[in-house]
Amino acid sequence: MPVKDIKKEVRYLNKDFATFRNDLIEFSKVYFPDTYRDFNETSPGMMLIEMSAYVGDVLSFYIDQQYKEMLLPLAEESKTLVIHNLRIWLILFSSIPLFWFTIKLAISAR
Repeated sequence: MPVKDIKKEVRYLNKDFATFRNDLIEFSKVYFPDTYRDFNETSPGMMLIEMSAYVGDVLSFYIDQQYKEMLLPLAEESKTLVIHNLRIWLILFSSIPLFWFTIKLAISAR
């Protein structure tokens, strides 16, 4: 059976800095049409909009990374792979008492 090619980039929100920035500008135009109208690149209001877009972009990146590490085929960090393998091992060999496994993990963590 051939192995499927797995795409390594997981972007479930499909948001980046420019998308967040444009969405925030449109939000300001819709909900604050009389209060804020200066969308010039050098205005203090645009600085705040772009800072908010940056925060959204960074949070989106970390959410994508965490979700990717949660899926076994896409996981890259060795710690995550060990945890996934331990879960599979526990499912396959669940007849072994869990307290013995917990004690072994506690001893090896020291």
